[in-house]
Amino acid sequence: EFEFTLSEDGKVFDTAKNKGTSVTFKTLKYTTEDIGKTYTYIMQETDKGVNGYTYDKTRYQVTVTITDKNDGTLNVAKMIEKLGENGEDNEEVLKPVFSNAYKAEGQIGVSAEKILKGRAIADGQFSFTLKGIAENEANGDTNKDQTVKNVGNTVTFADLKYTEKNAGKTYTYLLQEAIPENKANGYTYDPTVYTVIVEVTDAGEGKLDIQKTIVKADESGELAPVDKAVFTNTYRAEGSITLTASKAYAE
Repeated sequence: EFEFTLSEDGKVFDTAKNKGTSVTFKTLKYTTEDIGKTYTYIMQETDKGVNGYTYDKTRYQVTVTITDKNDGTLNVAKMIEKLGENGEDNEEVLKPVFSNAYKAEGQIGVSAEKILKGRAIADGQFSFTLKGIAENEANGDTNKDQTVKNVGNTVTFADLKYTEKNAGKTYTYLLQEAIPENKANGYTYDPTVYTVIVEVTDAGEGKLDIQKTIVKADESGELAPVDKAVFTNTYRAEGSITLTASKAYAE
């Protein structure tokens, strides 16, 4: 998934890829001709430019010194330094460590339709809530409960947002009308509760695939998918008048 290079005098002579968290280059070999010599190599990660990833720009200098052990073998000693900016403030380390990060973001909208029978609907006339179940927060969901009002026949919540930390997880929200304790005279309210199920998967390159399903209980009480959440209210007004007259007799 990641690539690293080993270079000398600005020329790359070996390339390696990680296996898990390990990176292993080809073995450097030396002979009697190298006795008394010192070689300097630069190890660094290749920025492949894949979306969603940050690459480690750290450069390590590997200094190898060869001496003769006088027993037919060579003493090959290495020193590794983490290079500072502009080659200053170098830090000696035991081994090179490269750190990467992967970030992915995505969002999905949730909306509903509001129908009012019996009279024209006014903006902000009705309120609606979208609330996550308790398990959502424990499972890494950072979306907050929302309460919004209708604009005409449309109810729109702020987008639900997710990151790479939510990939592979499923979240559940309850969508319903906020029925006031003191109901407006003449109105009936819709008690329907819709369940919004959101599944988040990593699509790669910094993107998330986010799918939502909206379900509600049917007449048998079983949850069944619906195309969209629809809340229907009615307005009914009644009045009466009693007509009276007087009777006069002609003399």
